[in-house]
Amino acid sequence: MTRPACWPPWERLALLGTGTLTMGVGIALLVASRLGMVPMDTVHLAVARASGWTFGVGILVCQAILLASFLPLKLRPGVGTFVGLVIPALTADTVLAVLPPLTNIIVRLAVFAAGGGLFCTGVALYLVASLGPLPRDGLMLVLAGDRGATGKNGRRLALARIGIDSVFVATATLILGPAEAVHTGAVGAGTVVLALISGPLIARLLRRVRRIPALSPSTSGEHPVQARHAAAESS
Repeated sequence: MTRPACWPPWERLALLGTGTLTMGVGIALLVASRLGMVPMDTVHLAVARASGWTFGVGILVCQAILLASFLPLKLRPGVGTFVGLVIPALTADTVLAVLPPLTNIIVRLAVFAAGGGLFCTGVALYLVASLGPLPRDGLMLVLAGDRGATGKNGRRLALARIGIDSVFVATATLILGPAEAVHTGAVGAGTVVLALISGPLIARLLRRVRRIPALSPSTSGEHPVQARHAAAESS
């Protein structure tokens, strides 16, 4: 399948914006559910609490530190790398500021499920835009041997994600302490679920998003909408 570089810039920017906003909302819902969060976000929360920052600032600082890994890994940051640093952090802080405390376990479970689905969908959308991966996902793609974010080797991508996420959870638990990690909802049964399913789900969503006709370039590099207009004019 051709690379998304054939898509018009506005479509790629739309994917990037939609993806990063969706990620931010998903992250906030997971935090609010207090049933566990995306493994990397356990580190964001741990650093934020230890430093007295908001959750969003914790995201910015941790991801900026990971960005330093791009140089030895020979990864090239793009506009998506920096947008992906800022938009999810701002969105998460904004949503968390307006969400009321959740006490009903049924509501919390529903919010957790919605948050996990939105987060994985957002990751797939911004990766498909191919405007530069987040530091965390750049590392995942390198370990999986999928620098182009094709999603073709779903098994290796999933294993890389699971391995990275396991390290993040262990790090957050060390920073917060086991009791505090569980009390805040940073680490829980939901964290384990997300660590196990986010990799496979993102890999599957990558393939599905690339198959959407409105978003898929033709094999000649011509966008489908342009191809349809050309066919109509020739007839």
